[in-house]
Amino acid sequence: MLELVQSKMNEIAGLRFRIVRPDPSLKPRDTLSGALSDYHVLVITFGGSEHAVAVSPMAGQDAIYIVRADVSQEPWQDVLTGTKQRARALKAKALRVTGEQGWKHEQAAAKVVAYLICDAYSFRTSSPVYHGGRWSVGIYRWGAD
Repeated sequence: MLELVQSKMNEIAGLRFRIVRPDPSLKPRDTLSGALSDYHVLVITFGGSEHAVAVSPMAGQDAIYIVRADVSQEPWQDVLTGTKQRARALKAKALRVTGEQGWKHEQAAAKVVAYLICDAYSFRTSSPVYHGGRWSVGIYRWGAD
């Protein structure tokens, strides 16, 4: 699923991507690194800030957390440390993957991209809306199509 998000955002100039995979030798939540062993994370760097899309392997690919540096005001590593309730309290956006098996991850990736490219206010207050053949969330901050 993270690869789908990356491929949809590849055309936005100035973005850098890296995928952080869990280290199976770490015990979950023992340390900051251990807490991150609970997630597969796509890190998106833009304008000196790091945003993250995290998928919990324990929930399959059906539970996604999106952390935006301009919204959470905390580094994504700190937001993803601790409970899922704490992540939401630190302004991470939780996204459930629903729909037909064949299309649900494609739809989820499109919703994630919509959350990543909208403005900070829309990220905090709006939900994805399907209109005109694509998902969008409020007002865009990057010039992506």
